[in-house]
Amino acid sequence: MRSVRAAGEREGAGLDMAVAPALLAGRGGRLSPAWFAACLATLPAPAARSAFLGSSNEALRAAAGAGLLAVAVPAALSKRGRFDAHMVCDGFGAGGGASFPRIRAALLARAA
Repeated sequence: MRSVRAAGEREGAGLDMAVAPALLAGRGGRLSPAWFAACLATLPAPAARSAFLGSSNEALRAAAGAGLLAVAVPAALSKRGRFDAHMVCDGFGAGGGASFPRIRAALLARAA
């Protein structure tokens, strides 16, 4: 098992997660729906009530494939691109950006 920690977290801080190497094999370490499903299995919230924020179409497709709400937050240079996401945000915060209330509203609308 490979241990993954949040950036800056020390070992034993309660945020460790083990990832089976088979989930990363054969894809060059890239994210897959199986990887997201394994991560979700460690959380109390189901996929339908979870969101993934990213800027890579491959990661957005993998997250959506696992049942998460895929939210594209593209880098400044790629904002003109097309994203396979449920919603596209212009950065973070107010005025069209990704914010907790905006993503929560999208999750609730999706569940209805």
